[in-house]
Amino acid sequence: MVARSAQSVEVEIARLARGELAVVHAVTRACFDLPYTLDTLKEYRRRAREGFLVARIGSEIAGFSIATAPGFPWSLFSRVGEIVLIGVRPDHQRRGLGQRLLTASFDHLRECGMRQVRLHVDVTNARALALYKRNGMRVSHVVRRYYRNGQDAYRMVGRL
Repeated sequence: MVARSAQSVEVEIARLARGELAVVHAVTRACFDLPYTLDTLKEYRRRAREGFLVARIGSEIAGFSIATAPGFPWSLFSRVGEIVLIGVRPDHQRRGLGQRLLTASFDHLRECGMRQVRLHVDVTNARALALYKRNGMRVSHVVRRYYRNGQDAYRMVGRL
């Protein structure tokens, strides 16, 4: 999927390719106060399979998203997918990449047969919260001390 932003920059949303995990790890260090470890990202890659997506501008990875769906036989009982993580490098934020990654993740979950989606977002992350609400998600409840630094998270849910 290739799209152009308002600044006429070509953006490609694609599956994570072999050898790109270390670059995504660097993106997490730029995006999050508590970056994810490489081992954690490897586990997410294993769980997400085709749901680990990157946003490329030229040959550069500007952001990523990770969406997971329960595998068979669990998918027969639970049609709830999860947006595990979305990150966009600070120098590429506010250009619609988060929206594109979220849309592609929703599409992936629908292709996996999911009917609902859930995620966690830091209660202080107003821009991410606004993005998710614009896309039909709602706050279900607060999860106290969800993050390693003790910060609370909103649990958000929505229909696909």
